[in-house]
Amino acid sequence: MEKARAIRNGPDIGELEGHFCFMVAQGALLKNSFEVARSYYRKCIEIPYNGYSCLIGLARIELGRGNNSGVKVHLNSALELTGNSTAGLSDLAEIARKASYKELAISIYKKAARLSGKAYHEKFQLGSLYWDLGNLQAAWSWYEAALSDMPGCPYALYNLVQAGISLQNATLVQKYFEIQKKAAADPSHETLTGKAARFLAAHSFLKGNFGKASEYIEIAVEYLPERADIEKDAEFLKEVRSHGSQDFIPRAWGNAWSLEINKYRIKTCIPLTVVQAAWPRVWKEINKIAEFYGKTPRKLQLKGDIYLFKSENEYKSWCEKKHPKCMWAGGFYSPAKDLIVSYGRPEIAPERLVTVIVHEAAHQIIRRVWKEKLPIWFDEGMAQYFDTRVNVDEHWGYSNERLSNFAILATARHNGNAFSLKQLLWADYDEFYGEGRRERYYAQAWSFLEFMFEAGKLKCNRVQIKDFLRRYDNKYRQQKYLRWEEEWIKWEADRIKALGISATPRKVEKPPEDKKEKDK
Repeated sequence: MEKARAIRNGPDIGELEGHFCFMVAQGALLKNSFEVARSYYRKCIEIPYNGYSCLIGLARIELGRGNNSGVKVHLNSALELTGNSTAGLSDLAEIARKASYKELAISIYKKAARLSGKAYHEKFQLGSLYWDLGNLQAAWSWYEAALSDMPGCPYALYNLVQAGISLQNATLVQKYFEIQKKAAADPSHETLTGKAARFLAAHSFLKGNFGKASEYIEIAVEYLPERADIEKDAEFLKEVRSHGSQDFIPRAWGNAWSLEINKYRIKTCIPLTVVQAAWPRVWKEINKIAEFYGKTPRKLQLKGDIYLFKSENEYKSWCEKKHPKCMWAGGFYSPAKDLIVSYGRPEIAPERLVTVIVHEAAHQIIRRVWKEKLPIWFDEGMAQYFDTRVNVDEHWGYSNERLSNFAILATARHNGNAFSLKQLLWADYDEFYGEGRRERYYAQAWSFLEFMFEAGKLKCNRVQIKDFLRRYDNKYRQQKYLRWEEEWIKWEADRIKALGISATPRKVEKPPEDKKEKDK
């Protein structure tokens, strides 16, 4: 008792008590005892003792509890006390990143990088953050900056290879891969070199350079001999080289590849390397769609299964047993099962794989944003609005999908079998997806939405679209939209003429007569 009293009355009581409280708080945090940890961190701040570290601890507590707003409050307080400590700033940036405050994390990492002569870690993290945000050019720049601080670093080299593939910079990709092969003399770096080789194999495969793809696969097998998937890829590529553009031997689901990425479980008959190479572009577009609605994939809780077949025959064979109504489609999304299904021939049309997945993911996101049933033309029109912005041709300023839609519209207008606006707005499931009609309905649904957005009839934001859907009923359609038909047709004609698209002569199939108006 006397000893305890002497310590309490001594000159260093504040420091001793503060140190004790801080150690108890740290131990409680490690055990996820958040309430105990919070109590002792606050005692430290009152003493005061080690205030900056206590604020970091409080931020970690809120992060563990999933309270991101609380994380930000403590981060901002800690920033005021950090000063010019590079290590302290990096700690704050890492917490901000984990709490999904990526812009804040970027600003903190940049400050830390400026304060340090060599800041490999901070620059590497900046590259990763920009990659997550879809800004591949900025990611490339920061990875290169990190490499200059730590030449030969396998992680920076690996990410530069990935970014270079997405940016289509073949020369620099090859340069960095050769450097990475040299770095692989260290056994701990072999795995990254093998993975980089897989990405390069997929890139060559998508470009139709099957010989080069085989070479990279052999390098990958050399550095990742235990990976059975690579042996499957090597076998598949030999098959491609042997058969050229012929149909491949059907592969049963039992021999398919599986992976989980961004909370999507993917089952694919298309080589895993191809899917992995295409996914960064898919994920970038998914983030854009979510942002359009003022959301993020995390807030929308995007997840589910994706099935990818490598031929139309395989796709139809599976659909015949599981989803017979979808056999005609190039892919579909099942809201009940959170399932996206499609097929692709990446050796012939590599961009189609990305476009179709983005289209079906757009349907998934729309249903996450609005729970109620949507008009069919709006649902399909919005999905096309996003997928037609994926592969934009530099010369035309349009994607092939948009040009194809304009060609369908030109032919329909020329043949006199385009649907009226009233027919489009009132079309039910059987009418919209009926054989011989769906191609025109898809194109006209896309066209009408493009017209409304471009002409300012409907603004491209979630609030305006929500208001539009709330007031969308028979009376509203009749009084407001139908009077836009003439303007819409002129808008279509002007763009078709500007693009120099002519109608493709086809057998004229007149659209069905307007159905009687009825409340739905």
